[in-house]
Amino acid sequence: MRKLYGDAFFKKLAANKAHVSRSTIDAVTSVISGEASISAGPMSLAARSAAKGNPVTTLVPKEGPVLILSPSGILANSRRPNASKLFVEWMLGSEDTERISIEEFGVPLRANAKPAPGVVGLGDANPLLAPTAPQMVVQIPKVIESWREAFGV
Repeated sequence: MRKLYGDAFFKKLAANKAHVSRSTIDAVTSVISGEASISAGPMSLAARSAAKGNPVTTLVPKEGPVLILSPSGILANSRRPNASKLFVEWMLGSEDTERISIEEFGVPLRANAKPAPGVVGLGDANPLLAPTAPQMVVQIPKVIESWREAFGV
């Protein structure tokens, strides 16, 4: 968002008296409870809540969804590197993971996998707002500082 809208983005957001909570889960809960009419939170939780009949739906901004990274990897000193490698291969490539992502309303890990209703798949997210690893290392501290300054936290 900073790349799209610049450093003033958080200040403009704060000027609108945006609600700040401890968790992105609160974003979905506040819409379901009627405390808010719109929020930015995890698409998977909103889609799961909608499937249960709660008054919430998912929308993707025209600028594209923000990819929240949750990396998985194999530790260099793993006691069982072959088992670790097999698990990662299963997680990224098996039909089970596609089924699980639909049942759990998660974003499928492969671009060609079909997502659950209400969830945007990686292949459908165009553009996809995803920082590179170097951008995260260099920019995240600056973004945190800018956010704290804007919201007085």
